[in-house]
Amino acid sequence: MKTMTDIDPIISSDQIIDTARKLAQKGRKKMVAVASAGDTDVLGALASANADGILDATLFGDREKITDAAQSGGVDISAFNIEHEIDVNKAAYGAVKMAAEGKADVVMKGFVSTSALLKTVLSGDFNLRTKNTLSHTAVLDIPGYHKLLQMTDGGMVVKPDIEKKLQIMENAVLVSRALGLTPVRVALSGAVDRTYESVPASRSCQEFIKRATELNLEDVLIQGPLTFDSATSGEIAALKG
Repeated sequence: MKTMTDIDPIISSDQIIDTARKLAQKGRKKMVAVASAGDTDVLGALASANADGILDATLFGDREKITDAAQSGGVDISAFNIEHEIDVNKAAYGAVKMAAEGKADVVMKGFVSTSALLKTVLSGDFNLRTKNTLSHTAVLDIPGYHKLLQMTDGGMVVKPDIEKKLQIMENAVLVSRALGLTPVRVALSGAVDRTYESVPASRSCQEFIKRATELNLEDVLIQGPLTFDSATSGEIAALKG
């Protein structure tokens, strides 16, 4: 039987949904704890996934705001439990606490600031920290592009040094592996495609690759610096030589 780290490569968001549906049918349905859940788009996504049998959810937040958001979007949330909490920070605390206690698999951001939610996640009240810096990874399904595109970090780590950059990459590689990608191809984004003494960021790419090689990451291929068009198009990269 295939696991999440032993699946066919996923190249579209439809495949992600299909894989999640199949895993749920095998008893791996997920519980999502939503921090300050009074957001129509969030509730709509949850209801859709619940209808597909992928997940259950517990909604933390102001009950009136949650029901109003659901009604305004025509979303049926009758399948979900609501934990009433008017205070946004306390709602975030409740969602994170549920995950920390092993009662939820995922914490989802609702109508709460990212900084407030992260402050709670990193609170000493919970043992959710890992050895790596907490970072952001976006998985994009772009119409016309032949596969999913993963980008990290989207702004969570404002000014990372090389150690944090390596940790950010390791976090992103975990996501890639969960999508069944082998090898994982990493492009170090830059303004140029070669190393120039006059461009410090291009020089730092070489140091990054050297340090990353020392980590002995299995099936991870790293190149850089690469401009965005070179990183995403083999044809353009070939034209540039």
